[in-house]
Amino acid sequence: MLLLSAKLAAQSPLPDGVTPPDYNGDIIAYDTVTKQVFRLEKQKGGYAVSNKAYSGSKLGRTVEGGRSPVRIGENQNVRFFMRWQGMMGMDVNPADVMGLGRFETKKGKRSVTIQSTRQGFLSFGRSETGSNQEYRVAVDFKKMEKEVVEIVLSGKLPPGEYFFGSDRSTDMMCFGVDGSK
Repeated sequence: MLLLSAKLAAQSPLPDGVTPPDYNGDIIAYDTVTKQVFRLEKQKGGYAVSNKAYSGSKLGRTVEGGRSPVRIGENQNVRFFMRWQGMMGMDVNPADVMGLGRFETKKGKRSVTIQSTRQGFLSFGRSETGSNQEYRVAVDFKKMEKEVVEIVLSGKLPPGEYFFGSDRSTDMMCFGVDGSK
């Protein structure tokens, strides 16, 4: 799961001029100062597996391109809204399946390690398997009108590449945060 905490509260109205995203799971961003709505970059994250006989293995996801074309300023006031109708007709809490994560960028790719295993010659007899929690960013969910939830950040995001995603799908909604100049 890509989520650290979540709360669903009573319904609140959407800001004026904001229409719900088109499809279940789609996420839009809303700049509270300029009142502009913009779409996030939609990507299919490929699975990446790295097996090294001497040190263990890693499971992750990758996205082509080192930077998302969707940029948000570090001090920009942005709210995120997601259409949420549950999954396959069931009433599912979005906190159980959706979250925000931070990519690592290398060699023109954005990637995230989800799970790693240490075993092999260089592990000196130790065997460890664990889920990588470091990429996760805490968010809450607030119920809005018209089958929409707001994804509420726990604070300002530092510069970097980010994605909203689920452990049940390879779909990723990506954006980048640029630092102040």
